[in-house]
Amino acid sequence: MASTRAKVVVEPLTYSDLPAAAKIYFACFNDFPATLFEPEPAPLDIRTWRTALRFKLDIESGRRVFVKAVLEETGDVVGFAIWQKPGVPIKEPSKVGERTEEENEAFRGINVRAWHVFHSAGQDKRIEIFGDEPHWYLYILAVLPQYQNQGVGSQLLDWGITAADAAEPKRAVYLEASPVGQKLYERRGFETV
Repeated sequence: MASTRAKVVVEPLTYSDLPAAAKIYFACFNDFPATLFEPEPAPLDIRTWRTALRFKLDIESGRRVFVKAVLEETGDVVGFAIWQKPGVPIKEPSKVGERTEEENEAFRGINVRAWHVFHSAGQDKRIEIFGDEPHWYLYILAVLPQYQNQGVGSQLLDWGITAADAAEPKRAVYLEASPVGQKLYERRGFETV
Protein backbone atom coordinates (compact mmCIF):
# COMPACT_ATOMS: atom_id res chain seq x y z
CA MET A 1 0.00 0.00 0.00
CA ALA A 2 1.40 3.40 -1.03
CA SER A 3 1.75 6.04 1.66
CA THR A 4 -0.33 9.19 1.52
CA ARG A 5 1.49 12.33 0.40
CA ALA A 6 1.20 15.17 2.91
CA LYS A 7 0.11 18.49 1.39
CA VAL A 8 2.68 20.98 2.59
CA VAL A 9 4.11 24.32 1.58
CA VAL A 10 7.82 25.00 2.05
CA GLU A 11 8.56 28.55 3.15
CA PRO A 12 11.04 30.47 5.31
CA LEU A 13 11.03 29.55 8.97
CA THR A 14 10.33 32.52 11.26
CA TYR A 15 11.35 33.27 14.83
CA SER A 16 7.88 32.28 16.01
CA ASP A 17 8.43 28.82 14.45
CA LEU A 18 11.60 28.11 16.46
CA PRO A 19 9.89 26.26 19.34
CA ALA A 20 8.11 23.98 16.83
CA ALA A 21 11.39 23.34 15.00
CA ALA A 22 13.14 22.47 18.27
CA LYS A 23 10.35 20.01 19.17
CA ILE A 24 10.65 18.40 15.73
CA TYR A 25 14.43 18.19 16.22
CA PHE A 26 14.01 16.25 19.45
CA ALA A 27 11.26 14.06 17.99
CA CYS A 28 13.81 12.99 15.35
CA PHE A 29 17.20 13.22 17.04
CA ASN A 30 16.68 12.92 20.80
CA ASP A 31 18.94 9.87 21.01
CA PHE A 32 21.33 10.75 18.17
CA PRO A 33 24.04 10.89 19.37
CA ALA A 34 23.47 10.80 23.10
CA THR A 35 27.13 11.70 23.73
CA LEU A 36 26.44 15.29 22.64
CA PHE A 37 24.54 15.92 25.86
CA GLU A 38 25.81 15.97 29.40
CA PRO A 39 25.28 12.71 31.36
CA GLU A 40 22.29 14.13 33.23
CA PRO A 41 20.49 16.27 30.65
CA ALA A 42 17.98 18.93 31.58
CA PRO A 43 14.29 18.11 31.16
CA LEU A 44 13.10 17.99 27.55
CA ASP A 45 11.28 21.33 27.74
CA ILE A 46 14.50 23.09 28.82
CA ARG A 47 16.57 21.32 26.13
CA THR A 48 13.93 22.26 23.56
CA TRP A 49 14.07 25.91 24.65
CA ARG A 50 17.90 25.90 24.44
CA THR A 51 17.78 24.29 20.99
CA ALA A 52 15.35 26.99 19.80
CA LEU A 53 17.79 29.56 21.17
CA ARG A 54 20.70 27.96 19.23
CA PHE A 55 18.54 28.06 16.08
CA LYS A 56 17.76 31.75 16.74
CA LEU A 57 21.45 32.58 17.07
CA ASP A 58 22.14 30.61 13.89
CA ILE A 59 19.51 32.60 11.96
CA GLU A 60 20.96 35.85 13.27
CA SER A 61 24.46 34.85 12.13
CA GLY A 62 23.26 34.88 8.51
CA ARG A 63 25.29 31.73 7.73
CA ARG A 64 22.33 29.45 7.23
CA VAL A 65 18.85 29.48 5.75
CA PHE A 66 15.98 27.88 7.66
CA VAL A 67 12.92 26.59 5.80
CA LYS A 68 9.85 24.85 7.14
CA ALA A 69 7.23 22.47 5.80
CA VAL A 70 3.75 23.66 6.79
CA LEU A 71 0.59 21.60 6.41
CA GLU A 72 -1.67 23.39 3.93
CA GLU A 73 -4.81 22.44 5.85
CA THR A 74 -3.81 23.43 9.40
CA GLY A 75 -0.70 25.62 9.13
CA ASP A 76 1.18 23.29 11.49
CA VAL A 77 4.94 23.02 11.04
CA VAL A 78 5.74 19.33 10.43
CA GLY A 79 9.34 19.55 9.23
CA PHE A 80 12.23 21.90 8.70
CA ALA A 81 15.63 22.08 7.06
CA ILE A 82 18.71 24.15 7.76
CA TRP A 83 20.87 24.92 4.73
CA GLN A 84 24.33 26.42 5.03
CA LYS A 85 24.92 29.00 2.31
CA PRO A 86 27.66 28.67 -0.30
CA GLY A 87 30.85 30.48 0.59
CA VAL A 88 30.41 30.18 4.37
CA PRO A 89 33.64 28.81 5.88
CA ILE A 90 33.40 25.08 6.50
CA LYS A 91 35.41 25.20 9.70
CA GLU A 92 33.64 27.52 12.06
CA PRO A 93 35.89 29.51 14.36
CA SER A 94 35.79 28.37 17.95
CA LYS A 95 34.09 30.82 20.23
CA VAL A 96 35.22 29.24 23.50
CA GLY A 97 35.70 32.04 26.00
CA GLU A 98 34.11 34.55 23.62
CA ARG A 99 30.47 33.55 23.98
CA THR A 100 27.76 35.96 25.00
CA GLU A 101 25.52 35.06 27.92
CA GLU A 102 22.80 34.10 25.41
CA GLU A 103 25.23 31.76 23.61
CA ASN A 104 26.31 30.26 26.93
CA GLU A 105 22.68 29.53 27.78
CA ALA A 106 22.04 28.03 24.32
CA PHE A 107 24.91 25.56 24.79
CA ARG A 108 24.27 24.77 28.46
CA GLY A 109 23.85 21.00 28.79
CA ILE A 110 25.81 20.33 25.59
CA ASN A 111 29.04 18.39 25.84
CA VAL A 112 30.94 21.00 23.80
CA ARG A 113 33.99 18.77 23.30
CA ALA A 114 31.81 15.94 21.90
CA TRP A 115 29.87 18.51 19.82
CA HIS A 116 33.10 19.67 18.15
CA VAL A 117 34.37 16.10 17.59
CA PHE A 118 31.02 15.05 16.07
CA HIS A 119 30.92 18.02 13.68
CA SER A 120 34.63 17.92 12.80
CA ALA A 121 34.40 14.60 10.92
CA GLY A 122 31.83 16.02 8.49
CA GLN A 123 33.70 19.30 8.20
CA ASP A 124 36.96 17.51 7.39
CA LYS A 125 35.25 15.43 4.68
CA ARG A 126 33.71 18.56 3.12
CA ILE A 127 37.12 20.24 3.02
CA GLU A 128 38.59 17.12 1.40
CA ILE A 129 35.87 17.10 -1.27
CA PHE A 130 35.28 20.81 -1.91
CA GLY A 131 38.33 22.68 -0.68
CA ASP A 132 37.27 26.32 -1.06
CA GLU A 133 34.59 25.62 -3.70
CA PRO A 134 31.27 27.18 -2.60
CA HIS A 135 28.43 24.68 -2.17
CA TRP A 136 25.11 24.28 -0.39
CA TYR A 137 25.27 22.12 2.74
CA LEU A 138 22.20 20.48 4.25
CA TYR A 139 22.95 20.82 7.95
CA ILE A 140 19.68 19.38 9.29
CA LEU A 141 16.53 17.96 7.75
CA ALA A 142 13.90 16.78 10.22
CA VAL A 143 10.30 15.70 9.76
CA LEU A 144 7.90 14.66 12.52
CA PRO A 145 7.78 10.85 12.57
CA GLN A 146 4.05 10.74 11.74
CA TYR A 147 4.73 12.74 8.52
CA GLN A 148 7.77 10.79 7.37
CA ASN A 149 7.50 8.83 4.09
CA GLN A 150 4.85 11.29 2.86
CA GLY A 151 7.05 13.50 0.66
CA VAL A 152 7.74 16.19 3.28
CA GLY A 153 11.48 15.49 3.43
CA SER A 154 11.66 15.46 -0.37
CA GLN A 155 10.05 18.89 -0.55
CA LEU A 156 12.48 20.31 2.02
CA LEU A 157 15.35 18.74 0.06
CA ASP A 158 13.99 20.20 -3.19
CA TRP A 159 14.26 23.71 -1.72
CA GLY A 160 18.06 23.41 -1.47
CA ILE A 161 18.48 21.59 -4.78
CA THR A 162 16.50 24.34 -6.51
CA ALA A 163 18.62 27.02 -4.84
CA ALA A 164 21.83 25.23 -5.92
CA ASP A 165 20.59 24.83 -9.49
CA ALA A 166 19.46 28.48 -9.68
CA ALA A 167 22.92 29.79 -8.79
CA GLU A 168 25.23 30.96 -11.54
CA PRO A 169 27.31 28.89 -11.77
CA LYS A 170 25.28 25.99 -10.38
CA ARG A 171 26.43 24.82 -6.98
CA ALA A 172 26.95 21.34 -5.59
CA VAL A 173 24.88 20.10 -2.64
CA TYR A 174 26.45 18.15 0.21
CA LEU A 175 24.90 16.43 3.21
CA GLU A 176 25.55 13.78 5.80
CA ALA A 177 22.85 11.17 6.36
CA SER A 178 21.75 8.91 9.14
CA PRO A 179 20.83 5.38 8.04
CA VAL A 180 17.16 6.41 8.19
CA GLY A 181 17.65 9.41 5.90
CA GLN A 182 20.10 7.73 3.53
CA LYS A 183 17.31 6.08 1.51
CA LEU A 184 15.70 9.45 0.71
CA TYR A 185 18.95 10.94 -0.50
CA GLU A 186 19.93 7.93 -2.58
CA ARG A 187 16.51 7.98 -4.29
CA ARG A 188 17.21 11.61 -5.18
CA GLY A 189 20.54 10.76 -6.82
CA PHE A 190 22.97 11.59 -4.02
CA GLU A 191 26.12 9.47 -3.96
CA THR A 192 28.13 8.32 -1.00
CA VAL A 193 31.62 9.84 -0.94
